[in-house]
Amino acid sequence: MRVKKIEDQKSSQKNYLEIENQRQSEIKHIQNEIVTQKKGEAQNRKKERMINDRLKYDILNDHVSKNQEKRTIIKMNEEYGIQKSKMNQEKKVEYAKMEYLNRMQDEKNKIAQKEKELRRMEALESELIQKLKNTQTIQSNAFQELENALKITIDMKNPTLPPSYSKKSAKKIVESPPTEEKEQA
Repeated sequence: MRVKKIEDQKSSQKNYLEIENQRQSEIKHIQNEIVTQKKGEAQNRKKERMINDRLKYDILNDHVSKNQEKRTIIKMNEEYGIQKSKMNQEKKVEYAKMEYLNRMQDEKNKIAQKEKELRRMEALESELIQKLKNTQTIQSNAFQELENALKITIDMKNPTLPPSYSKKSAKKIVESPPTEEKEQA
């Protein structure tokens, strides 16, 4: 019996060792599964982190590119505004020049017109002066003829007049009211 006990003990020890080995094997298997699961979870977390980092990077790049586009648009708008302002200023200067040139041309035209009018008036004045001279000459000739005629008439009718008789005395005679003797002459 003792042998049987020893055999039972051996068998029990063997069973125990087998169970222990099996248990150790299961523990190792479970540990391996846990390690594999943790590795898988770690890889999944790593993949998620990489995906998140990639999304963050993409979002950040998107923001950066949008900001750059906005800055570019703002800069272009500023440059356009500056160019438009310069063009408006140039247009104003050009308009002012044209207005000035138009005014100058108007003034030149007015001056030319006034000069033409002045020349016309000078020609008219010259013509009128010439007519006046002609009229004065005609009047002077007529007066001389009248004076000569009166002198002859006076000499015939009144031989006693002094020889120093002048135009003034002839004018007085001409201006005085006519008498019958003068009317007959």
